[in-house]
Amino acid sequence: MCQPENAFGPRSKHPSKRMRAILKLLLIACYALVPLVPLIGLALVDMPATHLGRPIPDRLASGLAMTGFALVFLEYMVLSRLPLLDRFFDCGQIMRVHQLFARTACGFLIAHPFLYSLWGSVSATGTPGPATLGITGGSLLTGAVAWIALLALVLLAIRRHEPGHEYDHWRRWHMILAIAVIGAGVHHTLHAGLYASLPWLRAYWWCLFALAIGVNVWLYLVSPWRQSHHPYRLMSHQRSANRICAITLVPEHDPAGSPRPGQFYWIKRASPWAYHDHPFSVASIAPDGRSLTFLIKQAGDFTQALQTAVCGELFFLDGPYGSFQIAPTSEPVVMIAGGIGAAPILSLLQECDRRGEQRRILVLLAAQTADDMVHPPEIDRTRCPHLVIEMLVEEPTAQWQHGVGRCDGDHVLSACTRHGIDIMSPQLQVMICGPAVMADSVETALTRAGVAPDAIHTERYRHELGEDSPIARRSVRHWLLSSLAMLGAVLALVFAMR
Repeated sequence: MCQPENAFGPRSKHPSKRMRAILKLLLIACYALVPLVPLIGLALVDMPATHLGRPIPDRLASGLAMTGFALVFLEYMVLSRLPLLDRFFDCGQIMRVHQLFARTACGFLIAHPFLYSLWGSVSATGTPGPATLGITGGSLLTGAVAWIALLALVLLAIRRHEPGHEYDHWRRWHMILAIAVIGAGVHHTLHAGLYASLPWLRAYWWCLFALAIGVNVWLYLVSPWRQSHHPYRLMSHQRSANRICAITLVPEHDPAGSPRPGQFYWIKRASPWAYHDHPFSVASIAPDGRSLTFLIKQAGDFTQALQTAVCGELFFLDGPYGSFQIAPTSEPVVMIAGGIGAAPILSLLQECDRRGEQRRILVLLAAQTADDMVHPPEIDRTRCPHLVIEMLVEEPTAQWQHGVGRCDGDHVLSACTRHGIDIMSPQLQVMICGPAVMADSVETALTRAGVAPDAIHTERYRHELGEDSPIARRSVRHWLLSSLAMLGAVLALVFAMR
């Protein structure tokens, strides 16, 4: 059940910075070492004489293929909704790692078949040797299937937000193509090439494949089975703003998890075994932690259908997920929300009111028009004397009595100055939830003003490579350097092989 008295206090479940740092190092170690295990083994382990003397281009091609394919397994598992990953990494970090390193894996795998020098020396007997490519008809076919499926998967993912691309259709094809890459890729890896016969290397690929199977079992069997034991009913459905409705769900028996303010659930309608589920942030949590209110904005077929949901309908929740919380030691705190991004901020404000939060907190809520504004809950000012809420719209009506303008980086800096927020405080925490344009502008202004990037926590509607802020560009630089370092390690290990 919900524990409002501990949500932000010393006994909070909010992970410590030290624990986050340790888990971050472990994740980095996984990405640095797991893909290189095959090449490290080939460079260090004594191999049969039949495996020695292979041309360097062929060793490089195989090295890129094995490294890229191991990365594919990591990318598959990082989005498995495992509680351990979710607790210590926010969804934005996980999604960014997935999207960036998927490009690395794709680059290695797409390039590798063009580097082989032995295409004219395919073994007719199927017995590989240093002077043959060692590819049979079946392994050549599955290799081609995995190669084409991977290219299609990445291209579709890059274009998923273009007009005419429906989200649920893209998710279905993303899953189908990912399974095709894994399945066909495993067959190709185990039956093609000189190194496929090495027992320890085969065991390595079977272990990764077993983990991928475990992810599928968790996502599509265990998790739905658990959800089936915690059904929810729609208790209320009402308009909250333009194209935004608020739905309140109550559990029929025990609730699904113990939600904290700022977290989100994946919601399914009618059946826990339905494939279509979508993430929605909790906008309000009842004091007893049972009923949950979500804000739903019309943005596709699923959310459009939810607008017509009727009381009593059955829903199933997977979660809670996310780490969009106020850290126990943070002060001051600045929260910025645009449009539907107000949902997690509202739950945090509700918790501040219940606790009688004494810290200095500035909240900026922005929308295009007054009708688009999601209004915050009523706050007891005597209990929260240092909590300030500002609402801002770009297109006001005659009745609008709050701020007017665009919530960009300049406005945020001005608001902090007006309300005495010291942005240079070492305990400052900035929380941003909203569209990319707003997030980029605020991140850019704050970092240029001297705010440490680690003090800024952004939840975005979408995650794109083209995000234009110092924080996003830093992530891309780290990825490029990591990918180049991985390529350098592949080259070094290839030359170390015999």
